[in-house]
Amino acid sequence: MSVLYLVLSMVNKVPTNHYHYTNMEDMQKAVANGDFIETATFSGNMYGTSKKAVEDVIKQYKVCILDIDMQGVISVRGTSLDPIYVFVKPPSMTVLEERLRGRKTESEEAIKKRLQTAEKEMKFIEKEIANGSHIIVNDDIAKAYENLKNIEEIGEQFVKARSHRQTDSNSDGNAHFESSSNFPVVKCEENRHP
Repeated sequence: MSVLYLVLSMVNKVPTNHYHYTNMEDMQKAVANGDFIETATFSGNMYGTSKKAVEDVIKQYKVCILDIDMQGVISVRGTSLDPIYVFVKPPSMTVLEERLRGRKTESEEAIKKRLQTAEKEMKFIEKEIANGSHIIVNDDIAKAYENLKNIEEIGEQFVKARSHRQTDSNSDGNAHFESSSNFPVVKCEENRHP
């Protein structure tokens, strides 16, 4: 999985394995320079996946998984990547609301905003079925994981990534990256944001 860059409206955040924290000015410069595959703004926070983060995963001969929202999916569509889209959705809007309230981490206003966003994304997902996207209903985590593992195209990408671990026949004897057919898998899930 790639590591996201994140600009928060809050302060005193410590970098984790999942986020690189930066300031708005630096993030906007990097976006203007074309350093990001996708960016999104949610609840006053800006998120993005850098090209370098994806390249770093691919150079390790791994399949890159991006956890992005609808804005991110639209952005990725504008790249040269050929991803597999897997949408993870709640069993119902009622269940999503129960889960959000059960966290007890957000204000009423934030919950309402997330629910409005989720409704838009559910409509977007319904259109995506025709485009060969996959949908997994997250009603049981073990079952959802099994459904993810059973998506044939994902298995094919892991096989392709593994096949690129071969040593090049060059005299230096080092493995060399082949840029073809290592495509990121993109997972779009509402409410991924901290």
